[in-house]
Amino acid sequence: MAAFTKARVAAAKIFRIIDHKLGIDRNSESGLELETVTRLVELKNVDFSYPSRPEVKILNDFSLNVPAIGLVCQEPALFATTIRENILLGRPDAKQVEIEEAARVANAHSFIVKLPEGYETQVGERGLQLSGGKNKE
Repeated sequence: MAAFTKARVAAAKIFRIIDHKLGIDRNSESGLELETVTRLVELKNVDFSYPSRPEVKILNDFSLNVPAIGLVCQEPALFATTIRENILLGRPDAKQVEIEEAARVANAHSFIVKLPEGYETQVGERGLQLSGGKNKE
């Protein structure tokens, strides 16, 4: 029952994030709110300054290309099991080669294989047993 309670609390946090609506200045002279992003995101020659200090440009003729990518949050959504089993939650019938490919796509494979137990490493509740850049000793 404790695991179900924790899962319910975690799911509520995830749904709150998903349902969060960003405030966009509708009075702005320019700007566009996208419904969905399924391909390349490209910004060309963007200028930006905060309304409180319009004379200070934060972005000046800024351009950026971002290919279609997945979102990787800084707060991991991991369960207290192995890395392999966490990945399998997304596709239970995945073979080891597919698990490793998913980790490569997430830029995690090289980190995982350096762990003493690799994909069999226990991550702990919310991934707390993995290093976040702090010395655990």
